[in-house]
Amino acid sequence: MIEMQVMNCKELVDAVNIEERYDDDGSPVITEEAWTAVGNCLPADAFKKYDLDEDGVITYLDCELIDASMMADLGKLAAEDRCGGDVGTDDAGAPAE
Repeated sequence: MIEMQVMNCKELVDAVNIEERYDDDGSPVITEEAWTAVGNCLPADAFKKYDLDEDGVITYLDCELIDASMMADLGKLAAEDRCGGDVGTDDAGAPAE
């Protein structure tokens, strides 16, 4: 079973690549069968969460889509006016120096 530790998406994909399958770009190709196999034992519902392009496999492309999705969400959070002004401005709204 995979030792649970903090991993980024690409590290997780590398760790569960027990079939040692790769696409033309050299990215590991993880099937749901490998994801849930003895030795990995990861839940099938998590596979669906990582397979963002819904092609039935998880590759580095899915990781990049996850990263882009997270950055889009973080951008929305950063744009929220929680402190009375935009990020990078002083209290009067002028750019911070």
